[in-house]
Amino acid sequence: MNHGLTLLFGRARGDALRVSAGDQVVIEDGRIRTPAGEVAVHENHLWATKQGRFSRFDIEQSVEVSFASDAGSSRPFGPYRHLSGVDGVLYAEQRVFAFYDEQQKDWYAFEDGRHWRCITITPASAIPRGHP
Repeated sequence: MNHGLTLLFGRARGDALRVSAGDQVVIEDGRIRTPAGEVAVHENHLWATKQGRFSRFDIEQSVEVSFASDAGSSRPFGPYRHLSGVDGVLYAEQRVFAFYDEQQKDWYAFEDGRHWRCITITPASAIPRGHP
Protein backbone atom coordinates (compact mmCIF):
# COMPACT_ATOMS: atom_id res chain seq x y z
CA MET A 1 0.00 0.00 0.00
CA ASN A 2 1.42 3.38 -1.01
CA HIS A 3 1.22 6.23 1.48
CA GLY A 4 3.45 8.58 -0.50
CA LEU A 5 7.04 9.60 0.00
CA THR A 6 8.51 11.54 2.90
CA LEU A 7 11.56 13.80 2.60
CA LEU A 8 13.57 14.15 5.80
CA PHE A 9 15.90 17.16 5.81
CA GLY A 10 18.70 17.00 8.37
CA ARG A 11 21.53 19.13 9.75
CA ALA A 12 24.26 18.85 12.36
CA ARG A 13 22.46 21.13 14.83
CA GLY A 14 18.76 21.72 15.17
CA ASP A 15 15.65 19.76 14.47
CA ALA A 16 15.08 17.77 11.31
CA LEU A 17 12.32 18.75 8.89
CA ARG A 18 9.87 16.11 7.64
CA VAL A 19 8.02 16.93 4.40
CA SER A 20 5.25 14.81 2.89
CA ALA A 21 6.14 14.57 -0.78
CA GLY A 22 3.14 12.75 -2.23
CA ASP A 23 3.88 10.28 -5.02
CA GLN A 24 6.75 12.11 -6.72
CA VAL A 25 9.90 14.11 -5.97
CA VAL A 26 11.56 15.98 -8.85
CA ILE A 27 15.06 17.46 -8.62
CA GLU A 28 15.94 19.94 -11.37
CA ASP A 29 18.07 23.09 -11.53
CA GLY A 30 19.00 22.78 -7.87
CA ARG A 31 15.37 22.67 -6.78
CA ILE A 32 13.33 19.93 -5.12
CA ARG A 33 9.65 19.87 -6.12
CA THR A 34 6.72 17.71 -5.09
CA PRO A 35 3.18 17.72 -6.54
CA ALA A 36 2.38 20.41 -3.92
CA GLY A 37 5.16 22.75 -5.16
CA GLU A 38 8.77 23.69 -4.50
CA VAL A 39 10.18 22.35 -1.22
CA ALA A 40 13.88 23.34 -1.25
CA VAL A 41 16.59 25.12 -3.24
CA HIS A 42 20.27 24.14 -3.17
CA GLU A 43 22.25 27.27 -2.19
CA ASN A 44 25.81 27.52 -0.86
CA HIS A 45 26.07 23.74 -0.32
CA LEU A 46 22.82 23.60 1.72
CA TRP A 47 19.14 22.91 1.04
CA ALA A 48 17.22 26.10 1.82
CA THR A 49 13.59 25.63 2.87
CA LYS A 50 11.03 27.99 4.40
CA GLN A 51 11.83 26.32 7.75
CA GLY A 52 15.62 26.73 7.56
CA ARG A 53 18.76 25.42 5.90
CA PHE A 54 19.77 21.75 5.88
CA SER A 55 22.88 19.84 4.81
CA ARG A 56 21.11 16.73 3.54
CA PHE A 57 17.85 15.04 2.66
CA ASP A 58 16.86 11.39 2.99
CA ILE A 59 14.02 9.26 1.68
CA GLU A 60 13.84 6.15 3.82
CA GLN A 61 11.23 4.36 1.74
CA SER A 62 11.53 2.02 -1.21
CA VAL A 63 11.89 4.15 -4.34
CA GLU A 64 12.62 4.01 -8.04
CA VAL A 65 14.64 6.72 -9.75
CA SER A 66 14.51 7.84 -13.36
CA PHE A 67 16.24 10.61 -15.28
CA ALA A 68 14.99 12.87 -18.06
CA SER A 69 16.31 15.40 -20.55
CA ASP A 70 15.02 17.05 -23.70
CA ALA A 71 16.15 13.93 -25.61
CA GLY A 72 14.01 11.53 -23.58
CA SER A 73 13.94 9.51 -20.37
CA SER A 74 15.98 6.75 -18.79
CA ARG A 75 14.61 3.44 -17.63
CA PRO A 76 13.66 3.34 -13.95
CA PHE A 77 16.50 2.32 -11.60
CA GLY A 78 15.89 0.53 -8.33
CA PRO A 79 14.13 -0.26 -6.20
CA TYR A 80 16.33 1.30 -3.51
CA ARG A 81 15.48 1.12 0.18
CA HIS A 82 17.20 4.42 1.00
CA LEU A 83 18.08 7.51 -1.03
CA SER A 84 19.95 10.56 0.23
CA GLY A 85 21.31 13.80 -1.15
CA VAL A 86 24.32 15.63 0.28
CA ASP A 87 25.89 18.65 -1.44
CA GLY A 88 25.06 17.77 -5.03
CA VAL A 89 25.64 14.03 -4.68
CA LEU A 90 22.77 11.54 -4.71
CA TYR A 91 23.35 8.26 -2.86
CA ALA A 92 21.33 5.08 -3.35
CA GLU A 93 21.75 2.74 -0.40
CA GLN A 94 24.92 4.62 0.61
CA ARG A 95 26.77 4.40 -2.68
CA VAL A 96 27.22 7.26 -5.13
CA PHE A 97 24.37 7.11 -7.63
CA ALA A 98 24.53 10.49 -9.40
CA PHE A 99 26.10 13.92 -8.97
CA TYR A 100 25.25 17.44 -10.09
CA ASP A 101 27.74 18.61 -12.74
CA GLU A 102 28.17 22.36 -12.17
CA GLN A 103 29.83 22.90 -15.58
CA GLN A 104 27.04 21.27 -17.56
CA LYS A 105 24.24 22.23 -15.14
CA ASP A 106 22.86 18.71 -15.15
CA TRP A 107 23.09 15.34 -13.35
CA TYR A 108 25.58 12.63 -14.25
CA ALA A 109 24.10 9.17 -13.58
CA PHE A 110 26.65 6.45 -12.78
CA GLU A 111 24.10 3.72 -13.63
CA ASP A 112 24.09 4.59 -17.34
CA GLY A 113 27.05 6.99 -17.71
CA ARG A 114 24.87 9.77 -19.13
CA HIS A 115 24.04 13.38 -18.29
CA TRP A 116 20.42 14.24 -17.49
CA ARG A 117 18.59 17.49 -16.71
CA CYS A 118 16.10 16.10 -14.22
CA ILE A 119 15.71 13.34 -11.60
CA THR A 120 12.30 11.86 -10.75
CA ILE A 121 11.85 9.78 -7.60
CA THR A 122 8.69 7.71 -7.15
CA PRO A 123 7.55 4.97 -4.75
CA ALA A 124 8.84 1.58 -5.85
CA SER A 125 6.45 -0.77 -7.59
CA ALA A 126 4.93 -3.46 -5.42
CA ILE A 127 6.66 -6.17 -7.49
CA PRO A 128 10.47 -5.70 -7.64
CA ARG A 129 11.95 -5.59 -11.14
CA GLY A 130 13.69 -8.72 -12.33
CA HIS A 131 11.89 -11.01 -9.88
CA PRO A 132 9.43 -13.70 -11.01
